[in-house]
Amino acid sequence: MSRGPSRERFPGPDYRVSVVVRAPREFVFRWFTRFNPSWPKLTGERYLHRLISDEGPTQVFENLGWTPSGWFWSRHTMTLHPPESWHDESTGNHADISFDYRLASLGPTRTRLEQLWRVQWKELTTLQQRRAYTMASIRRTGRKEWDLRARACERAWRARETQGRTG
Repeated sequence: MSRGPSRERFPGPDYRVSVVVRAPREFVFRWFTRFNPSWPKLTGERYLHRLISDEGPTQVFENLGWTPSGWFWSRHTMTLHPPESWHDESTGNHADISFDYRLASLGPTRTRLEQLWRVQWKELTTLQQRRAYTMASIRRTGRKEWDLRARACERAWRARETQGRTG
């Protein structure tokens, strides 16, 4: 995952999550990189997810929500590198985060999605807010969130395949 930012800008720990999706790599790439305003519903979260621009290989979107430790806002600039990777630079009120996503084909209908996140906390972020994002909680939450998204992608793939056979 070499397209990411330098270690100087993001000296914090790396967070990694990997999930297997039962769908072809090209479908997984399109499904995960197409803006979907209902992303929060897929994972049971509550926040506004709004597309700002979608031009060529770059999408810009914002998230705004509330947690027990306060509100959060982030703006993401996602750059696509089809068919196997994309990069997302996020700036927010609590942290700047760099996300790298890479897909690996595991056969005709299985794909591994590997994710690397690097976090740079903002100075005014409280200790309580930082503790909410411990390495263990990020791995646990990230794994659950991406497992839910992977299952939704698989359902979309099966629906497409079923529709293709009957239509």
